[in-house]
Amino acid sequence: MPATSGVREAADITVDRLVIACSAMRCSVHPGATYGLPLSVAVFLLACAGPAPTVEPVEQRVAYEVVLAALTPVVTEIGVSDLEIEYPNDGEIYVAGADAFVAGRVLTSAPPQKIDLMLVVDTSLSTKAPSGADVDGDGIRASAGRGGQADTDDSILAAEIAALRALLGGMDPRAQRAGVISFSGSPYGDRRGDPREPRGKQPDASQTEVPLTRDFDRCRATLDAIAARGAWGLTDIAGALDRAVEELTGGRRAESTPDPEAHRIVIFLTDGTPTLPHISSRKRNEIEVLRAADRAAKAGVRVYSFAISPRALKHPVAAVEMARRTGGLFMPVHNPALLEAAMGSLQLNAFEALTLKNRTTGLGADRLRVGTDGTWDALIGLAPGKNRLEALITVEGARHVARRTVHYAPGSAEPFVPEDLAARHARLLDGAGRDSQARRRQRQVIELLVGHRDAVQREADSQLRELEPTPP
Repeated sequence: MPATSGVREAADITVDRLVIACSAMRCSVHPGATYGLPLSVAVFLLACAGPAPTVEPVEQRVAYEVVLAALTPVVTEIGVSDLEIEYPNDGEIYVAGADAFVAGRVLTSAPPQKIDLMLVVDTSLSTKAPSGADVDGDGIRASAGRGGQADTDDSILAAEIAALRALLGGMDPRAQRAGVISFSGSPYGDRRGDPREPRGKQPDASQTEVPLTRDFDRCRATLDAIAARGAWGLTDIAGALDRAVEELTGGRRAESTPDPEAHRIVIFLTDGTPTLPHISSRKRNEIEVLRAADRAAKAGVRVYSFAISPRALKHPVAAVEMARRTGGLFMPVHNPALLEAAMGSLQLNAFEALTLKNRTTGLGADRLRVGTDGTWDALIGLAPGKNRLEALITVEGARHVARRTVHYAPGSAEPFVPEDLAARHARLLDGAGRDSQARRRQRQVIELLVGHRDAVQREADSQLRELEPTPP
C-alpha cells in the first residue's frame, strides 16, 4: 500500500482516547485449525474531537474496509439465527434526515463461545519512559532525560494500562474471563530481595495479579494498582509467557481454574526485548522465548503480542515468533501513543460483521455501535421522501437481513424513542460530531500499522535465521 503524507504524519500525532474496532479474517482458534476466508468488516469510531460528521461515498468506505481486513482475525465464531430491527417501525416519519436513529439486535442460535484472556503487562524499568500520549488527560509534561520530570501518568506503562482497560470495556462477562499478569525482574529476584541470594530463591519475575475472573472491575482496579506501583527491573518475556499458559491451562503454579471449553488467548504487551533469564546473552533469551512459544502452541494457547516502541522493534524476533508459532497476531506499535488504537483492532466475536445501509442513498451508517450482547444502534442519513434501510450480517456463509422503510418529511413530528432505547440513542449522540476526524485519524493509524508490520516481520525473519538451529 503506497504511503501517503497523512500516513507519514501519523507517526507524530498524539491520539487521545482513539479506539479502532475492526474485524478481518475469521478463523477458529482451536489447535490445528486453519484460517478461513474474510468474513466482513465493520468500523466503529469512538471518542475523538473534531468537526461535524460527513458521509463518505460507499466506494471510499469499502476501500477502508479492505485495509482493515489485513489486520486481525475474529477470535470466535458465532451462530446467528436471525437479525432484527427494533426501532423504528415500518413507515415512521423523520423530521431530520441527518441523524435518524436505528436500533436492533442479533439473535444467536447458541450461547456466545467462551474466551479466557490473560493480560500480560510489561512493568520493566523502560516502561517508565514517556509514551508521547496524554494518557491521563492533564497535558503532556516534560520528558525524562531532557531537564524535566517525566509524567508517570503518561508513561508507556500508563499507556499499557489504558489500552487494557479499553479492551476490558468491550468484553462480555457472560462468556469471557480475564486475568492479569505483570512481569519485570532482575538476575537476583525483585527489588525487595537480597541480591546475595541465588536467583532460584528469589521471587519470580512474573506475578499473577488476578486469576481468571468475570469480575472485570477487579481487573481494572488491579491494573490501576500496577500503574501506581511503577516500573522497575529487566524483561523476562519467556517466564511471563510460561506463567500465562499455566494460568490458562491449570499448570503447577496456576491460581486460576481452567475451562477446557474456552478459547485460550494471551494478550502480551512489551516495550523491550528479553533480557532475562540470561543476563549477558540476548540470543539465549530469545531462544528461551521461542521454546516458551512452542510450549504455548502445544497447550492450545494463542498469543497476541504487541511490541511497543522503536526499541522493541529493533529486535522483534521474540514478539513476532510468540504470535506466529501459536497462530496468534503480532502488532508493531512503534509509537506508544498509538497503543490503544492498536489494541482496539482485536475482535472477540463476529458481531462486528454487521452493516447498515440506506439503499435509497447508497450510503452506510454515519455511526454504528455493536454491543457484546448482540444489541446494535446506528445513526444514518436520510434523503427527502422514502428511504429503504437494510441491516445485514453474514456468518459462516449465511446472510441475515432486516429491512425498514421510513420517510424523511421536514415539519412532521419526530418519532418517539422508547424509554429502553433512549440510553442507547443518547450514547450514539454523544460525540457523533467527532466521527469525521476520528475516521481520518483511524485510517492513518491503520495504514501505518499494516505497512510497518510487514517490514518488522521481515526483520524478525532475518534475526530468526541467526538463532538457528531453533528449538523443535
